[in-house]
Amino acid sequence: MKLAYIGTYPPREWGIGTFTMNLYKSMVTNDEKSKEPVEGFMVAMNDHEQTFNYPEEVKLTIRQEHQRDYLEAVKFINLSGADVCILEHEFGIYGGQNGIYILPLIYRLETPLIATLHTIVKTPSYNEKAVLQEICKMAQKVVVMSHKAIEFLTSIYNLDEKKIAFIEHGVPDIQFGQ
Repeated sequence: MKLAYIGTYPPREWGIGTFTMNLYKSMVTNDEKSKEPVEGFMVAMNDHEQTFNYPEEVKLTIRQEHQRDYLEAVKFINLSGADVCILEHEFGIYGGQNGIYILPLIYRLETPLIATLHTIVKTPSYNEKAVLQEICKMAQKVVVMSHKAIEFLTSIYNLDEKKIAFIEHGVPDIQFGQ
């Protein structure tokens, strides 16, 4: 299996980049003990004109406000042999108004899409809501990390709960003895 990831990635300083790096490292296995090796690569988002010295798993970068880069990235992903594409979404990562530049990429994607939503806005603007609804519509699965996110997605964004996967995030509530 081959996985393509889209999002921020270290050394760019962004918390979701660290999350994506940890996800990548936990899922990609190229050791001889694995029954079926899992390969992967990263398409990293650059902030404006900044460039970074990325590790070898980053095969392509997208300049946030360059729409043409998104179209080049989807061609690369489609030709890469990737079986699944994992999109890490947070408002502010993708270019255009409210990240609208990511939509042409996911519309042209020929592999199944899994979207991890890091923030779901309770009172979205019209455009924020429209962009997030389109991402959810195109995704085969939407991953969230809180029950409140599920509530918002179903009640505000009208997403079918069957499409949502919950992966708990954060520190568990543990009672310590005195």
